[in-house]
Amino acid sequence: MARIPALEPPFAPDVEAQLATMMPAGMPPIGLFRTFAKNLPMTVAMSNWGRDELGRDLTCHSASERSSSCAPARAAAANTSGAST
Repeated sequence: MARIPALEPPFAPDVEAQLATMMPAGMPPIGLFRTFAKNLPMTVAMSNWGRDELGRDLTCHSASERSSSCAPARAAAANTSGAST
């Protein structure tokens, strides 16, 4: 099966700026993100979605969301803040 090749440096300025927001400071972008960056609008959307879904501010609001499916998120949030579960 053919693979989509990842972008290689040097990156266009807009691509480099987006990739920089997706990695810790000083770390080169991983291959997955460099492959996403072939479609910059999709990369921006995925980055925003990923920050929302995987961020430390994840909360469950409705009663149906306060089920066992949210328990791991609450436990992870408590563990990162130093609180006990």
